[in-house]
Amino acid sequence: MGKDSRGRFTRGNAYAKRGWLALVEKRFNGDMEAAKTWLGKIGAWADDERHPFWMRRYSPHPGTPEEFMQRWQGWKRRAELLTNGTEVSFL
Repeated sequence: MGKDSRGRFTRGNAYAKRGWLALVEKRFNGDMEAAKTWLGKIGAWADDERHPFWMRRYSPHPGTPEEFMQRWQGWKRRAELLTNGTEVSFL
């Protein structure tokens, strides 16, 4: 069933994979790259939160998946415009 002798889920567990894929499909519109980036940013933010304030790096909370997707789509659009050689104004 995907658990070890102590009852913990093991790597490659079928339920975890199905849950991750469902999360990506539902909250990130199927964009796996955006979901992985959001998860990394959540991890950086959580790591920052456990340190005293004078030792923290600035890792802002990325927001909900929906908020993150709005910014992510803007970043991707700007990157596409820049790689196509089109002049872009960010003002």
